[in-house]
Amino acid sequence: FKELLNARQARFPLLEDLSYNMPVDLWLENVNMSYVAPAQTTADKSTGAAQGQPAAQPQSQGQADADKKEPVAPPVPNNLILEGYSRTVPSIGIFMNSLYRMPYFSSVLLNELKTDENSGNIKFKLTAVLKEDAR
Repeated sequence: FKELLNARQARFPLLEDLSYNMPVDLWLENVNMSYVAPAQTTADKSTGAAQGQPAAQPQSQGQADADKKEPVAPPVPNNLILEGYSRTVPSIGIFMNSLYRMPYFSSVLLNELKTDENSGNIKFKLTAVLKEDAR
């Protein structure tokens, strides 16, 4: 039990820093941390497997793996996805710049930017990639 408590990761400083760096006319609707596997750029040369496809396992190997039922821990999140609204586009840029200057992120990308027809506010979606040491 103590191992679990010691291994858990607190994200409170990150969330607190997010709130301190948000412009006054910007608010978040959704915050999601997830793991995204690094993209493979080439096919597996040793097996000739196509990009994104696992290499075939020998039957005896696959059966031995099925007999082992060890619990596997979920991967540590490496992406932070932020969705929200702003009254102005420059505020989104300021927020992105603030995120990039934080010690947690290696890159910040703007995925979506569109105007909400009803309110006139600007909806955005950002992806911030967590640094290895910030995970």
